Amino acid sequence: MVDWKKIIAGLKKLVAEVGEFWPKSTPLAGYAEDGPYHCEDCKWLKGKVEGKIFTDESGKGRCPHPAMLADPKTKKDKDGIAIVNIPKGCCEFVDQIPHKPGESEGLIQISGTQGNKMAYKHSFSHTIVEHHNDGSHTVHHIHGKHGYQHTAPVRDGDVRGAAADHDGMLDHVIDHTSDPNMGEDQDSEQTPLAAAGKVA
Repeated sequence: MVDWKKIIAGLKKLVAEVGEFWPKSTPLAGYAEDGPYHCEDCKWLKGKVEGKIFTDESGKGRCPHPAMLADPKTKKDKDGIAIVNIPKGCCEFVDQIPHKPGESEGLIQISGTQGNKMAYKHSFSHTIVEHHNDGSHTVHHIHGKHGYQHTAPVRDGDVRGAAADHDGMLDHVIDHTSDPNMGEDQDSEQTPLAAAGKVA
């Protein structure tokens, strides 16, 4: 079971150490109203799972996700529940409900940002990981020139790939977003693998 109290404490500590890191979003939950996903697709939206989505008089919904409740910059109602824009809002903890059998069970949005200690050395603005019922994953790295728009098919500069298991998914992310460890990109004679024609 997920220990949200521990996760929230860790997020607060991280924000205190490195500053706000979700791009153009609230500091803990990463909530914004211009991203590629929407509260209307997330199981955390009040009433979504039951098929009776709650809306207030202004058409706003409610989100009881622990990160949204703990985030000091999300708007709250009189009961302390986060107020969300159902068709436009989303946070970094979106947990999408599949529309059809066989679709991914959920999406986790992992965003990269520059600044403080979070600078990166690749051209992607963010990475989307789709988790499938069979344990496989689809990993989609979105090129920074496309902003925070996740679409199919893959556009110029994007990289999309399949991973058979969790380790493969992590390897795909690491291979495309970080520098190799010392010697990892060389053969036994210390020749760079790309230069030796051993890597596509």
